[in-house]
Amino acid sequence: MILEINKIYKFKAYKYKMSKIYKITKEMAIKFIKNNRPSQEHRSKFKLQENDFDMADYYYQEKVLREIFNKYPQNINVKIVQFKCRMLDKYYSTNLKEALNLNLQNNIIDKILNSNFDKEVNNVDCVVNLVNKIKQTNSSLYDSKNVLSFASKYCSMHNSKIYPIYDKYVRQMLYFINKYHNFTQIQFTITKNSKNTIYDNYELYKQIID
Repeated sequence: MILEINKIYKFKAYKYKMSKIYKITKEMAIKFIKNNRPSQEHRSKFKLQENDFDMADYYYQEKVLREIFNKYPQNINVKIVQFKCRMLDKYYSTNLKEALNLNLQNNIIDKILNSNFDKEVNNVDCVVNLVNKIKQTNSSLYDSKNVLSFASKYCSMHNSKIYPIYDKYVRQMLYFINKYHNFTQIQFTITKNSKNTIYDNYELYKQIID
């Protein structure tokens, strides 16, 4: 069943991508991105490259993912959870390609299945706790990363209103934008071992995003 679902969504995504509306919308998206990108001076300060802005395809990848997660919102079937994890990693590059094979994959899936996920994901008081439960792994290879990006994206796919996606690029840009625009009074850093860092700290990260 999972393979059949995968094939269906791949075909739908391909058909949609090849359609005229895709081409028109992509052109509009690229035009908007080009017209609203930072100046050369700011790109130099933030170390951004020209190809960092060619992101129109992400709109369609997210659209397919949203369809999958909306169609299968519950997290009680191991095969469905595994399928959603694989698709999320494929489209959002959560660095779990190596992890999604043996022990770590089972570890992550077990945490989702055994964390009362479907109830907690809609409870605003459980946001930080749920992400932190999923991100913790027993693998020495991923202990330093704690799979926080994946955990936040998986939760956000189920409830984007209260789960901001944790991403290293957003983490870096929050810091640089705040240096120039002071949008928050919270003093924070992006380095790994500093005080009040948002590196691997979802609670502080969400507080700043909010």
